[in-house]
Amino acid sequence: MKHFMIAALMLLVAIGAGAHSEENKCSTLSAEWSVPCYCGDELSNLEITLPRGLRVDAVCGLSGSQGWIDLHKEKASLDHYDEHGNMPQGYIYLSGQITLTGSISMGPNSEYPSFRTSYCNMPQAPAFLREFCDFRFDSHAVNSDTIYKKLGRPRSFHEKEMQCWSEEVTLRIIDPFVILEDSCKGGTYPGNIVVLKKTKPVFWKCEQ
Repeated sequence: MKHFMIAALMLLVAIGAGAHSEENKCSTLSAEWSVPCYCGDELSNLEITLPRGLRVDAVCGLSGSQGWIDLHKEKASLDHYDEHGNMPQGYIYLSGQITLTGSISMGPNSEYPSFRTSYCNMPQAPAFLREFCDFRFDSHAVNSDTIYKKLGRPRSFHEKEMQCWSEEVTLRIIDPFVILEDSCKGGTYPGNIVVLKKTKPVFWKCEQ
């Protein structure tokens, strides 16, 4: 009985610590973005479908056509577009990891490559899953330089005089971050990656 009570007490302490940690994370993010953020149980009013292996850590600055969406008082969905083809905008922090196969490519006038995955072939999937169609590795990513080094620019890149290239890869994407926004920053960024497999790059002459 004594051991059971100790175990139960430790569980309650762990739950309390987790809730406190989520509250601190939300406060930090809210101050960073200067927008309302929601974590943990506060996300119960949010409908969102994720790839298996990922969970929502925090949602910040969620807004619709009528302004800020208060998840304490109203429901919101990232799985459906409205009659105008829009869904709420905001910053979605995810944790966990998924393994995806697709194509890394570098286009003309690009500083960083992009990663196109099989989620691009799922037009009938819940709206938020479309955010996993393309991944960005540019400077808006938290670890963009580290990630780019892991991807490895093809050795013959400079010899090809800045020609475009692509290669098939399998990546483990860790802790992605999604910016739902109609701007140059909008898109999905990996927090980190592990390169599991990749083919030799194919080069072609870029059309400016």
